[in-house]
Amino acid sequence: MVVFDATFLSHLLYAKSRPPLDHSTKQPVERAKERIEYLVATLWEARHKIVIRTPVLTELLAVANKPREILEVINSSRWFEIYPFDQRAAVECAEFVRTAIKPGGKKGLSSTWAKAKFDYQIIASRL
Repeated sequence: MVVFDATFLSHLLYAKSRPPLDHSTKQPVERAKERIEYLVATLWEARHKIVIRTPVLTELLAVANKPREILEVINSSRWFEIYPFDQRAAVECAEFVRTAIKPGGKKGLSSTWAKAKFDYQIIASRL
């Protein structure tokens, strides 16, 4: 199983999503859609499922023009699995946050603290 964030999944699920920016060049990633589709096809060929954590699902549906269609795609595919943010995930997430707030822990963040905490929710709870 693999877990992706909402940005990655939006490029997979929304035909008109704009490619992300390359951090080094500040330009759109070349052939982003094709690269994502290739990665997903490779994962599916190896029989890996894509786990969608409920915080990611929330983020996807909040910006979707047709959220029901997105849910239909996810729910009708055997390759997607929705995982809740449950008690176990909360405990794991709390550990990530505790580690990050230790002296010097936030210095390495490349995003805002709020985004980092949200990302911790996505990866919390080892699969």
